Amino acid sequence: MKEIEVKVIEIDKSRVIKKLFELGATKIGEYDIKANLFDDINKKFNEKKQLIRLREKGKVFITFKDKASNGFAREAEEIEFEVSDFNLAKTFLEKIGLIAKEIKPKHRTTFKLNDVLIEIDEYAEIPVFLEIEAKNEEKIKEIIKLLDLPKENVKNWNGFELFKYYNKELYV
Repeated sequence: MKEIEVKVIEIDKSRVIKKLFELGATKIGEYDIKANLFDDINKKFNEKKQLIRLREKGKVFITFKDKASNGFAREAEEIEFEVSDFNLAKTFLEKIGLIAKEIKPKHRTTFKLNDVLIEIDEYAEIPVFLEIEAKNEEKIKEIIKLLDLPKENVKNWNGFELFKYYNKELYV
């Protein structure tokens, strides 16, 4: 599956939520998310700009992302599937030779509007931001306009780039 998304930094959370409800968005849920990224000892996945992630957000998922390209939005091939147990999956990935690095926990509030996923993410040490994920860039641009978000705050960054912008480390 192709993932197309942007981050919008330094949002006013309450204003965005109010606007989402005014526009008829559906609140999907709120989650405290814990996650680990995995690589081999030679950092082969990182070198190839690939990612293996184990994440718990109510349910547990393993995700593989391959080589993102950055235009207006960040676009990557993504394979994600649910597993039943975070610790068992982590042990499995480590037993096959992968090394885990724990990502800082975050709180996520998820909405859906016009088939677009809008997620407000909160980490303890950086300003609140949101992610907009859609089937194409036009739908993302439409949501940005509907939410009246500043264009200069729209970024095609991954999590590492986001944390680097604030001179912070993504890992615990």
